[in-house]
Amino acid sequence: MASRETPAQRLGRLANKAEATKSTQLKFRLSNYLQDEIEEAAGRNGWGVSEEIRWRLEASFFRGMQAGAEESERLMEAIICAIRNMEPAFGSWHENRFAFEVLRVAVNVLLDFYRPPGDPIRPSDNDIADLYLGDSGTPETAGRMLAGAAAGAVNIPMTGAGRTREPSRKGKIR
Repeated sequence: MASRETPAQRLGRLANKAEATKSTQLKFRLSNYLQDEIEEAAGRNGWGVSEEIRWRLEASFFRGMQAGAEESERLMEAIICAIRNMEPAFGSWHENRFAFEVLRVAVNVLLDFYRPPGDPIRPSDNDIADLYLGDSGTPETAGRMLAGAAAGAVNIPMTGAGRTREPSRKGKIR
């Protein structure tokens, strides 16, 4: 039985073909709404509509190359679905505290569907994990570091990170 080619292998094989750098002109229809969205995104990114479409198509194929990409994509789609279903009833999660808490619970429930059995065991002999965990780090420590790095990478302002902390009687943050 022949082994099935992974998306990464297929993309690598196709990208290395001699004709991979050639361009082909395509004709297809878009709704006016989608055309407007693409034109706006192209303007924000400082390039033309063709480059915006090409970049977005390539990004959609490259996402499939990541380890666990299928489950990650399903989880992200479920989160987006939860947001879409929540907003008409509770409002915008980033403007309304009640809606925020509804979404936080929904995301935690969705994550729990994927929770592997057993106790969390720290990876051993892994330099990257050691960077996140230090000598005595926990999954929470690593998760907070990953979240901070991800927020910085996509320009999410981190001013709200300390909002839930309350000052102690001595004026120090708990």
